[in-house]
Amino acid sequence: MTAFLSELVSYVLKFAILFACFAAGIYFGVGRAKAKKKES
Repeated sequence: MTAFLSELVSYVLKFAILFACFAAGIYFGVGRAKAKKKES
């Protein structure tokens, strides 16, 4: 049971890190697009 839990935790952590990177990429991409629109 503990082995399953540790595997589950590592899987969730990997998914959370991937999701955080993905969300940050979208957030900064949108932020840059808005900043460019304001400048022009």
